[in-house]
Amino acid sequence: MRNIACAWLVVLVGSASVWADTVKGKVKRVDADKSTITVTADDKNQSFDVAKDAKVVKVVGKGKKATTETVQDGLKGVAKDQEVTLTTETKDDKDVVTQVKIERARNKANGRGGPGPEVGQPAPELKLKTLEGKEVDLASSKDKMPVVLIFGSCT
Repeated sequence: MRNIACAWLVVLVGSASVWADTVKGKVKRVDADKSTITVTADDKNQSFDVAKDAKVVKVVGKGKKATTETVQDGLKGVAKDQEVTLTTETKDDKDVVTQVKIERARNKANGRGGPGPEVGQPAPELKLKTLEGKEVDLASSKDKMPVVLIFGSCT
């Protein structure tokens, strides 16, 4: 009897892992009110329903010291262009997201994945006032001259 129970347990655990799948991609759209997420994976947009009790976590740290933390805002804490791994399960012949893992948390200051744009990407839009009060934007200097921005303070 014990052997039969163990065999059934192995079958159930094995079949549960078949039903779960992961999708890695970049967030295209999130609708927290409708509990849906659309990601771009392998150059295709895929839309998923997100379970009401789905876990939303973010990776904190790098390498072997990286850990995950729960995102307090849940699905509202997931933003466009973030790299995510979705864990899905098939329920009623439909893939439903049970976990959203944000691979790179966005920087609160600029909304991007790190302290600034990725290497090779254009700088974010920036508008500043000169000492004379004239407004200058970074885009107007594109292809005209090199721009060097220096931030600091003197005491």
